[in-house]
Amino acid sequence: MNIFRKKSKPKHDPAGKELHEASNHLEEMNRELVQLNRKLQEANLIKEKYIGYFLHLYSQYVGELEDYQLNVANKIATNRINELQRVTSSYSEKSSKHKKLLNTHFDNAFLAIYPEFVSSINMLLTEEAQFTVEEGELNTELRIFALIRLGITDAEKIASILFCSVQTVRNYRSKIKRNCVIENPEEIEEVIKKIGNIV
Repeated sequence: MNIFRKKSKPKHDPAGKELHEASNHLEEMNRELVQLNRKLQEANLIKEKYIGYFLHLYSQYVGELEDYQLNVANKIATNRINELQRVTSSYSEKSSKHKKLLNTHFDNAFLAIYPEFVSSINMLLTEEAQFTVEEGELNTELRIFALIRLGITDAEKIASILFCSVQTVRNYRSKIKRNCVIENPEEIEEVIKKIGNIV
């Protein structure tokens, strides 16, 4: 009887290998899911912060408008026409400042949520049509596309929000189609709507 037996080679276990690979794959998916959840939480916090901020800004403007209306009504009731002209003139200047301030706040909020927006837009355009803007700022054209990214696509609504003409909105939309590098220029706005998507 031979007590010195040769060690048998371990048998190939395809099921064990597949199980090991599946386990590794699940771990990787779990890590990705944790990262995705973290990104979603960060995005939601940013959005909640700026929704609250703009609601505050809106209520502040409504309050000022109500004060203005009361002031005008008082001047009319007491027949103080000269004072009324001064009130309306000063409010016009104040309104212009508010519009600029609103644009600044919009730029800051939008770029905090979509920091790569301008560079992403530029990747869709021919070199000569790409945007050069100060960091943290958008111009009217980019604000139009920012609103489209947020799902606001109606030209009249965009024009109303940005205090520009409907024709200006249409001109810029046509311009980006002419200067884009994607295969089907008609799909440019659908591509813009996906900029910054986490998934």
